[in-house]
Amino acid sequence: MEPSTTDDLMIFPSREKYSDSRRLPFVALHDRLRRLTAAGECLLLVAGYSFSDQHVNDIFFGNLRANNRFSATVLLFDSLKKKEIEQNLVTPARGIRNLTVYAPDMALIGGVLAEWSRPTTKPPSGAKWPFWDEAAGKFALGNFSNLPTFLREFIGARSLITAAGAV
Repeated sequence: MEPSTTDDLMIFPSREKYSDSRRLPFVALHDRLRRLTAAGECLLLVAGYSFSDQHVNDIFFGNLRANNRFSATVLLFDSLKKKEIEQNLVTPARGIRNLTVYAPDMALIGGVLAEWSRPTTKPPSGAKWPFWDEAAGKFALGNFSNLPTFLREFIGARSLITAAGAV
């Protein structure tokens, strides 16, 4: 069913947020997430989610633990050291090997938490790496403005566009 222009597609912070999230279309979306990640092979890319909604976290972490063929990659804008992120993502993720989390300051890969090191090689043709903020010395894919550039370069779209004569 297509949402109409008058449908609420986002739940804004309020006292009613919890009860609102238990209504359509949200309950249907939660059920769909649960079914898609519960069985079979699945790769989920998460970007722009704060991990502050416990009912979504329960589905996410529960299915990561129950289905080892479900993998998730999380791109965070905020630090893994931020109290809310540490409490809602890092602590529940301990021991989950099919979860990879990339934050500006650290990464959690295969259950191992470590700080980033600067890239040791230069990008091709003198460009800058789309995943690294050299000035800040931080991983940058959690920033929405960097992700499309990275994806275009990853699939080779830049060379396709250049070959077609457009830039």
